[in-house]
Amino acid sequence: MEVLTATIVMTMIMVSVIAYIQYGSLVWQKGHTKVSTENYSRTTFDLIKQDLLKATEIVHPIASSSPVLSNTLGYTLPGVTPEFKIGKVADNTIQRRVGGTDTTLQKQWNTRLARNAGLFLVERLSTWTIKIYLQIRSDIEATEDVNYDGYIDFSDREIISSESIVLTAPGAGG
Repeated sequence: MEVLTATIVMTMIMVSVIAYIQYGSLVWQKGHTKVSTENYSRTTFDLIKQDLLKATEIVHPIASSSPVLSNTLGYTLPGVTPEFKIGKVADNTIQRRVGGTDTTLQKQWNTRLARNAGLFLVERLSTWTIKIYLQIRSDIEATEDVNYDGYIDFSDREIISSESIVLTAPGAGG
């Protein structure tokens, strides 16, 4: 009888310990994901900022008397004829790509800056100043359905990181 009671008590303790370890693991994993995504978001902003600090003109969104929201940021760099664009594409990635016909530049500049972007908006605050909104959602499953316009439905995905920054391109004059 004592062995049976001891076995039941040990089993209850072991179940509690295993549940505690699983919960701790889940909390750690969520925290790690949050920190990684925040760093990922910061890196994306840093890459955009590096380009804009070199920009000679911000082309899109266009300057107007009221702020203009766009999902594309267009700018020109010194000594480069084609326009560079940063925008959200069909698979919810943020890409930096170059227009024009120069294939060398296209290979060099067509790069993915971020993935799992739930939102990417650019607001033109003044001639030289823009505000960028970036929202990163949790990873998508390989089996996700793609809606009719090629975008993966992110509405049910958890928002892991949501940030905005205001940037001034010092050489911009557009």
